[in-house]
Amino acid sequence: MPDELSNRLLHIGHCKMLTALLSEGDHYVTSLTDDSGMTYSHVHKSLQFYEEYGIVESQTVGRERRVSLTPYGQRVARQVKSLMDTLRESE
Repeated sequence: MPDELSNRLLHIGHCKMLTALLSEGDHYVTSLTDDSGMTYSHVHKSLQFYEEYGIVESQTVGRERRVSLTPYGQRVARQVKSLMDTLRESE
């Protein structure tokens, strides 16, 4: 795995964003800013990066961008969630 991808995956804001995408329903860039605690532009850039790696896919709906995990992205997000849950247990 490229270092840049692993660095992003281990950033808490990115972890929160990916695990939020596991939940049911539509996900938009604006809602992911609330879930992750990151700014709109940071979420937007991060999603572009993850799209390049095949972790998320998006489509424009009206003026907003709907985001979802790819099958590969679902596996990655579940692993990130599992790691976060394990780390919380040790607190």
